[in-house]
Amino acid sequence: MRQLALRSTFARGFRAPSAAENGVGGLAAFSTAEDPLRCNPGVETACDPAAIAVITSPNPALEPERSRSLNFGIIWDPLPRTSISVDFWQIKRKNEINQN
Repeated sequence: MRQLALRSTFARGFRAPSAAENGVGGLAAFSTAEDPLRCNPGVETACDPAAIAVITSPNPALEPERSRSLNFGIIWDPLPRTSISVDFWQIKRKNEINQN
C-alpha cells in the first residue's frame, strides 16, 4: 500500500568510564546551589546561589555502560497533507554510571 509505511531500528550503545570515574585521581570542581531555607525577605544575599565544592572519588572496578534500544512504528497517509503515526520505543541500560 502506498499510504502505509513501516519502520524499525535496533541499536546497541557503549560508554566507557572516564579517567575521573575509574582512574586514581578523582575530580574536584565547583558548582552553584540555592538554599531556599536561608532565603528570608530581608536578607537578599542569602537568596543568591552560592559556590559549593564537589569532590568525586574514582572507582577502579567500574565497568562500561551498555544499552540496547528498539524502535518501530507505522505511518499512515490517508489523505494528502495528512499523516498519522504510531511509534513504540524501548531503551534498556546496564551498568549505568551514576554520581553518588
